[in-house]
Amino acid sequence: MKTLGYIRVSTDKQDADSQRHLLLEYGNQHKLIIDEFIELEISSRKSQKARRIEELLARLTRGDTLMVAELSRLGRNMLETMNIIHALTEKGVNLIFVRQPELSTIGPQTKLLLAIYSYFAESERDFIALRTKQGLA
Repeated sequence: MKTLGYIRVSTDKQDADSQRHLLLEYGNQHKLIIDEFIELEISSRKSQKARRIEELLARLTRGDTLMVAELSRLGRNMLETMNIIHALTEKGVNLIFVRQPELSTIGPQTKLLLAIYSYFAESERDFIALRTKQGLA
């Protein structure tokens, strides 16, 4: 069983080192050793392949743990994010969302929260894109 940390930043304002530190700190507090990190500087609008989601799904097996700073790091499209989480939980992968611990256990309430949080992440992405376009116009 291994623990994998997934770090994705998409803007200059975000910092991969901050996410890495957050995951390592959580690991230390909970006696979890992160065996490996997948670290990317890429927009959530890019393909799953570009964001290495397919690699992530292929490398994790039953009993492994995926640690992410927050849900939006996996993706900002509600349906896609829910499908990724479904694929991981079906494989028996444990999920830890450090900034959103209420999402780290899978149960009926958690599925609803995941859907709501995924929706908000997608809405935030759409608002950012709209404001960016308006600023460029």
